This record gives sequence, C-alpha cells and structure tokens, in this order.
Amino acid sequence: MSIDLVLCATDLSMEEGTAWRSAGRLVQALNARVRLVHVIEPVIFPYTGEGPDRENLREKLRSEFLGEARRAVRARLASLEREWAEGYRADKIEAVTALEGFAAQMILLEAERTAADMILVFNRRRSPLHRLLHGSVAQQVMSGARIPVVAMPIVDAERSAVTTENAAVE
Repeated sequence: MSIDLVLCATDLSMEEGTAWRSAGRLVQALNARVRLVHVIEPVIFPYTGEGPDRENLREKLRSEFLGEARRAVRARLASLEREWAEGYRADKIEAVTALEGFAAQMILLEAERTAADMILVFNRRRSPLHRLLHGSVAQQVMSGARIPVVAMPIVDAERSAVTTENAAVE
C-alpha cells in the first residue's frame, strides 16, 4: 500500500510540539504529501438572561468568539506551516486548513474528501474517568476511519520533566 497523502490533524496545543517532530519524521520517511487540518468546535453560550434580545445576544457573543478563534487559528496554523516547511520539504505541504464542526467527524470527512491515504492524530494520556466520560478525538477517528490511522502520543511536559529529573538522580 502506497501512502501518498497524510492528513495531519492538530488541536494546535503547545504540548504537541515534540509529537510534531516525530510526525514529521514519519511523513518524511513515507515521502508523502501533507495536509494539516484543525477543527474549530461549535460554541454554545448558555446565557440565561430574559427578554427578546436574548437570542441576539447569544448570536453576537458566539459570532465574536468564533471570529477571534478563527483569527487565532489562522495565525497558529501559519506558524505551524512555517515550522514544518523548515524541517520538512515545503513543496510536500499540500494545504493547511481550518474547518468548523465536531473534530472527529470533520477529520474523517476531510480525509474522505481529499482521498487521504492515512490520518495522523495526536493522543493525550487522559485519566480513565476522563476517557469514559468524554472519549477522545483520536479514539473516535480510529473507530470511524476507513484508512490507516497513526495516533502519536503526546508526552505531558510535567511527566517528561519528572522522568528527566528522576533519570538524572539515578
């Protein structure tokens, strides 16, 4: 099976930094094109005020929040694209996209729409209770994908620092 296009999904968190380097090495070894994607989740404002303008206020707050989120996401994606272009071949970066919707669903739809050969997601270590109550985007993508999915683990910065300190003491 040839891997020509890898859809790399990101939540744009700073914790993904070390995992991105590993992802870059993997994609480079595959000599694949890359499509970076971030999904902005829907926003609901539970404003409980009364009156005829309540819905207008909710929509105004939602619109302002999404506008700011879109600007921040575009700036962070541009920064990530520059980082990848430096450590990887810029000509292999096919697109950088921000989508809106539910993350796992939008990632799967984008993979299908672009005929991606592989999906790369990042996976945080969460407590069993958190996973039980919320699941994870990585799990949802893996269970719904029709193509291979690579879940890169994100090492918690605090855990990594403690491990490094313990190794230095030993």
